[in-house]
Amino acid sequence: DFALPQKEESLIEAYHKWRAWADPKVCCDYALHVGVTWWNNKVPQEMAQLTREHGVNSFKMFLAYKDLWQLNDEELLEAFKACKEIGALAQVHAENGDIIKENSKKLLALGITGPEGHEMSRPEEVEAEATMRACVLANQRKQGCVVFGEPIAASLGTDGTHYWHKCWRHAAAFVMGPPLRPDPTTPNYLMDLLAKYIMRCSQVGCPLYICKMSGKPAVEIASCKRRRGDVVFTETIAAAIGTDGTHYFNPCWSHAAAHVTSPPLRRDPTTKDFLINCLNTGDLQTTGTDNCTFSASQKAIGKDDFTKIPNGVNGVEDRMSVLWEKGVVSGKMDACRFVAGRIAVGSDADIVIWNPHATRGMEVHGTADFVISGGKVVVEDGELKCVAGAGKFVATLPFSPAVYSPYRKQRQDSRYSSIVVKSGSESHY
Repeated sequence: DFALPQKEESLIEAYHKWRAWADPKVCCDYALHVGVTWWNNKVPQEMAQLTREHGVNSFKMFLAYKDLWQLNDEELLEAFKACKEIGALAQVHAENGDIIKENSKKLLALGITGPEGHEMSRPEEVEAEATMRACVLANQRKQGCVVFGEPIAASLGTDGTHYWHKCWRHAAAFVMGPPLRPDPTTPNYLMDLLAKYIMRCSQVGCPLYICKMSGKPAVEIASCKRRRGDVVFTETIAAAIGTDGTHYFNPCWSHAAAHVTSPPLRRDPTTKDFLINCLNTGDLQTTGTDNCTFSASQKAIGKDDFTKIPNGVNGVEDRMSVLWEKGVVSGKMDACRFVAGRIAVGSDADIVIWNPHATRGMEVHGTADFVISGGKVVVEDGELKCVAGAGKFVATLPFSPAVYSPYRKQRQDSRYSSIVVKSGSESHY
């Protein structure tokens, strides 16, 4: 889950509030990431404290929800820099909030007040633009005063000990100014400096996780950035692969409003297959839910104004079955691709025993017959047997290898692969 502070609310206080709500009730282990919904000099200090003292290693920023949670570009840059410094993962909700606000005004003025207005105010290019902007902002090169220094091939390949060679001609051949240095560690020192400079020039700024992607153009942009070498992780949700945005135009208002989430589900009926294919090929890395359910009466708050319909759909209970049905049963995904984790000594004793033949709900195949959490059976034959409060908060560590290992590889590549200085028939690395 994520703790979401209101404007100017302390991130630390929001974290403790969510912990107080969750700890007495949780039936399984859980972790939190924290929303960054406003910005001043205090916020990065609290982010660092949350990571250092409270086990939070991811923070979520919003490019949408104008006048509520949206950060401007300058604030996003600062938030990304703070995440990189403390070893956290930056998550974003990628939609252009300014355009959405303007589109919503126009639609309401035309008398379009129903759930269809939600989808119409958030076309795919609004998600695509924000996705591109988030990737660009998160992967900016380091800025500052630039000072150029130039070593020469001789200073990288040899040293000044040759000036003391017994052969005068040999020694004289090395005379230059400034002279080569007699310290034999100098060539390696200069190579290290050169490697670090190239690494800085090519190093991206901050690892990025884009939440709840639903449109083809946005996924294609993120995939392109990822193939280029940017550290970008992408997520779609169960609703996006299980249904589509045609429901926003259902004549039953409650039915249509039940599908309101952001980014919206897309009307294009081929989008579901596109997202499944991307999950199979790795162009999308994860399937989430952003589970946030509201009753029909709660959704009805926006009966006469779609901008007031609470955003959110279910999915946490149905995610695995929907993914199995749309991916594996359809033949688009291998069963091994569906499986995550491993059973081994030292691993968490959290196990799902999957029945691929059982059916439920929207006629999907595959259900969890048994679930073992922390070594205890919490679901047996589909019956819940967990106890409130049995779960515990799991602190997440900074600089997670799953997120930051690409940066270590970049450093290695820059140090050992990117620099080749040739002199005659020899190559000096």
